Amino acid sequence: MIKRRIDRFGNQVEADSALWRKLMTFSLVAGSWEAPTRASLFNLFDTHRVGLGVFKTTFLNVGYILGEYAGKLCAYDTIVENQPEQVRKQNSGYTILLHAKSTSKQYVYIEALECGFTTRFHSCQPNVAFMEMQNGTEVKVLAVMIYDVKAGTELTVNYGDDIWFKCACDECWFGY
Repeated sequence: MIKRRIDRFGNQVEADSALWRKLMTFSLVAGSWEAPTRASLFNLFDTHRVGLGVFKTTFLNVGYILGEYAGKLCAYDTIVENQPEQVRKQNSGYTILLHAKSTSKQYVYIEALECGFTTRFHSCQPNVAFMEMQNGTEVKVLAVMIYDVKAGTELTVNYGDDIWFKCACDECWFGY
């Protein structure tokens, strides 16, 4: 039984919402989740701004789970040395701070810079959101569609206001 669903910004997904029902169609089992293959859903193309981008090859609905935010798990005693426990994580690379802590009460990050999935490209106008899901002691971060978008659309997420790079989304790049 899924205990909770939390989006990337720590907000709990409302029970019985459309997104909640969609997420309930996938089960988290033994450290992996069951879903159809993703290979035919994405293509990588040069964005001409920031290198490769991930683009959909088919129409996908709101709530569709694109995949897991995968990477190396890293545990730290504090987020920033000599700071209170509630301090916000400082971005460095493609990291996500999990809301759940390790069994030794350390902060746990997923670092996707060197071994990540295709669900890691930033935009201030994202069409994908990260959702933290817990099943017993297993915690996963899934990339979930938050808008219906057509084939050929670049898949992006929002890393928040404290990004360490210049955003290259259309709004920031062209100033509109």
